[in-house]
Amino acid sequence: MIQSTNLTETQQTKLQSLIDKLPEIISNAGSYDELYGYQLSEGEYLEPDIRDELTLKFLVANAYDVPTAEAQLIATLKWRREFNPLSAAYSEKHDDLYNAIGLVTKYPNSNKFPNTHVVVWNLYGAVSSPKLLFQDLQKFMRWRVGAMERTKFMRWRVGAMERTVSLLDFTSKDSNQMVQIHDYEKVNFFRVDADMRKGTAEVIKTFQQNYPELMSLKFFLNVPTIVSWVYGFVNMLVAKETVKKFHMLNSGNVTPWLSAVDLPAKYGGEPKNSTLQLQNVMNKDVEMPAYAQVLLHEVFEDAEEQ
Repeated sequence: MIQSTNLTETQQTKLQSLIDKLPEIISNAGSYDELYGYQLSEGEYLEPDIRDELTLKFLVANAYDVPTAEAQLIATLKWRREFNPLSAAYSEKHDDLYNAIGLVTKYPNSNKFPNTHVVVWNLYGAVSSPKLLFQDLQKFMRWRVGAMERTKFMRWRVGAMERTVSLLDFTSKDSNQMVQIHDYEKVNFFRVDADMRKGTAEVIKTFQQNYPELMSLKFFLNVPTIVSWVYGFVNMLVAKETVKKFHMLNSGNVTPWLSAVDLPAKYGGEPKNSTLQLQNVMNKDVEMPAYAQVLLHEVFEDAEEQ
């Protein structure tokens, strides 16, 4: 079994208990057995090491409380069945507006800390008004929160997360998590209104519930010291263990954690390095897991028959 951490005998026993419960969990989730494109049930596409690692993430996120981890996993599988994040990632076309704010890079030389090879960048200052990103999200939230899942922003954001997850290696203890960077350069914090905060809270809630233990480090860059509410606001929405991974900086230099050999000069890297936009692999290096391909093919076949 490949593990992202060295487990004690008690932790190993609890993990095995949760793995043994997977048939029941899948049944309670409406017989849905896919997580991040991988099969959880016994079948042709099952990869036991990956299944075990993904199951462990839900257990770690819940301090090795098996019943709580089981409940979260059931909820996540139900959400995936209804939301269809695989479609959002690989089948749907999203607004070009989002291409400027969401990028993913791969840094093979980043070894100062484990799990820092895949980096997700959110460049909120790349649009004239960050509120534009959340406008359709908030329109639905005012009358029915459940409808939020059908908005353009949420489907793009979840799809981008799914594509990024596919770049991780769940058989490696050093490559099974990602770094998340939020760059607030050019963002006017004094124009951040209540709607944007509500939208951000919903996104954080969705990701915390459905993508546990996938983040190794998280950075908030170019945040003025005077705007302390950003850090405090996010801290209120996530678990204490997750907060320990957060770093709020009033600059963009992340070389204490990531390799200058790879980073663009703007973020502390070497002058000869490519810009972030040229390093972006969001639409280039992403490979859909085999089981995801099967499920999406089945969805298309069902749609054609109807």
